Amino acid sequence: MRILLSLLISFIAFPLFGKSNKIDPECTPIDRARYKVVYTLNFIEDTINRKIKNATTMLLIGDSISIYGDKCLLDSDSVGYDFRRLNNGERPGPMEILPFISNIKFTYSIYKGYPEKNTITKHDNLVGIKCYKESIPKQNWIDTGRSKNIRGLNCKEVVSSYRGRDYVAYYCPDIPLSYGPDVFGGLPGLIMELQDGKLEYVWNIAGFETCDYDTDHTITINLKDSEWISRDKYRDVELNFNNNPWLLNPNDENLKKFAKPKPYNPVEKY
Repeated sequence: MRILLSLLISFIAFPLFGKSNKIDPECTPIDRARYKVVYTLNFIEDTINRKIKNATTMLLIGDSISIYGDKCLLDSDSVGYDFRRLNNGERPGPMEILPFISNIKFTYSIYKGYPEKNTITKHDNLVGIKCYKESIPKQNWIDTGRSKNIRGLNCKEVVSSYRGRDYVAYYCPDIPLSYGPDVFGGLPGLIMELQDGKLEYVWNIAGFETCDYDTDHTITINLKDSEWISRDKYRDVELNFNNNPWLLNPNDENLKKFAKPKPYNPVEKY
């Protein structure tokens, strides 16, 4: 965690420190959130010891673009951007964003509708500052005819096989938003619960609210120094960084000596 925190500070927090007469020159506003959805995520990173880890994730839905990621990461981006927007470009101090950064569990963000309609962009500052885009993936959902009450709402059950995993999802027709956690969606209602067949990824809705369009989260993207690569190459780079964590800071001899390979069990297996 200490290594991850120091790297996050250098990649995320450092551009926010000090002063500038420009407002987020490296962070482009691309939409404004209309809805905010919070999901708890229980996941298994290591398929051998199968220890369950957890994170709080967030989905922000705008007029044409959505973003999904670690809630603390998205909150830190929003705090930094809005602070500068409201204070004539003055950047927040480290103590204002460290509470968010210290709790980040994963560092990638998924944008739907960016850079074009019907595409997604996946971006990660800790995978060599890489990003890729592809057509919005489609899950071929099959209605089972079953339903479930979730937080007082009637939700319909559907199943699908997608990129190496089988999934069960529950969506709510009374919330007609065709979105869900991570890359998932395409249903006539918001996904409330989602799990793969081996329970290695389990999302449960923890909150849903309409945003104040004038004051709540701005959806931003920071592609400064990012390299656009193919999805296949991105996955190769991601695996390489997991196997060789010292690549995050190749000049750190201690990191190179003591950093151990991390388990690799991504949502999309291929």
